[in-house]
Amino acid sequence: MWGAALVGLVIGIGIGALVMWAIARRGAPVQMVTATPPVDPGLTGAAADLAALRKTWQTRRHDVRGALSPGLLTADRLTGHADEQVRRAGEIIVQSLQRAIDAMADPAPKAES
Repeated sequence: MWGAALVGLVIGIGIGALVMWAIARRGAPVQMVTATPPVDPGLTGAAADLAALRKTWQTRRHDVRGALSPGLLTADRLTGHADEQVRRAGEIIVQSLQRAIDAMADPAPKAES
């Protein structure tokens, strides 16, 4: 019984991630709210490019984290389940999603003004 529910959860997470990837790849307008400040208009040249790249990366990271959050929260609930197999599967899902989020760490150094 729990095996089928777990398979359904994993498939649901995968489909959700695939849909978000397809939307981002297609370039469809998606309205997202971010806490990233606007790029400083006083920056020029490479510093302005780096700041714009950083802002874009932070926005994408925020959007991906938002897409993965429901799966992470659900998997986290599975880690508290009484069945050992379900608990282990929940831990694996949590670790996998956390690795995906960590892989999106900001690669660009901060632009110097």
